[in-house]
Amino acid sequence: EGSYEVCVTIENDQGCFANLCDSIAIGIYQCQANFDFQSDGLTVNFFDQSITTDSITNWIWSFGNGLSLSGVQNPTFTYSELDIYEVCLSIEADDCQTDTCMTLDLSNPCLNFSAEYAYTINTDDNSVQFIDLSPGNITNWLWGFGDSNTSNEQNPVHFYDEPGIYNVCLLIQDTELDCNNSFCQTIDMTTTRIKETGRNESLIIYPNPAKAQDITWNVKGLRAADFHQLLPVKIYDINGKTVFYENLLGDEEMVIRLKDNLASSIYFIEIKGEGTVYRGKVVVQ
Repeated sequence: EGSYEVCVTIENDQGCFANLCDSIAIGIYQCQANFDFQSDGLTVNFFDQSITTDSITNWIWSFGNGLSLSGVQNPTFTYSELDIYEVCLSIEADDCQTDTCMTLDLSNPCLNFSAEYAYTINTDDNSVQFIDLSPGNITNWLWGFGDSNTSNEQNPVHFYDEPGIYNVCLLIQDTELDCNNSFCQTIDMTTTRIKETGRNESLIIYPNPAKAQDITWNVKGLRAADFHQLLPVKIYDINGKTVFYENLLGDEEMVIRLKDNLASSIYFIEIKGEGTVYRGKVVVQ
């Protein structure tokens, strides 16, 4: 008797992977509500991890601020203000009706502290004007231009010695609140025209934070137009160094299998779709 997680992994000749896991209860009746969450600022992604013998027919989420949602297994919710919330999940599965609650601490003022920038390329001299768009009381800026050069200016102009593709990172700091945040994106200096960028489509990545031994990451957030398309997937560190690159098949939930364990740090995932660039951040502990 017991509960067992059974997984199957398939692979084809082109090196594409897919896996599916499910919990199977043998000889016992299970009815246990459970969930996990991943927060990005005041936006929280909730993941149902309930274990039941019968199939769940309804999920009822209470977000701790007077609002609730039913019928959605893994919701995403954005809170309007900093606070501490008690989030509860109730599930229904035939004769099974149970709930569980968890404290969600969103009181840290650093949650509203996020790095963001735009840039304009001048192809005549391979220079780039960077414009800091980060909100908040920023006291320090550190730019890494992907070519071993850095700057502490708020809106620097940087000249590249040669055309290429560079991962540029901005690290910001508020010394009064002891907050810091970073943002990276790829800049294509091989373009023949002046190019401006805006904000990016965000990815949902889990586990996050991840452990060094977690070499499988799950990624969600792609548009349906990029499903079943072969997409370039790149992972790079805070210094702009690429640590993973493969072409993977786009899907509602993608699985990235790293070749090696990564050191404890912050890493960025970039997936290029048809007219959309998706980006996300992972903390490896």
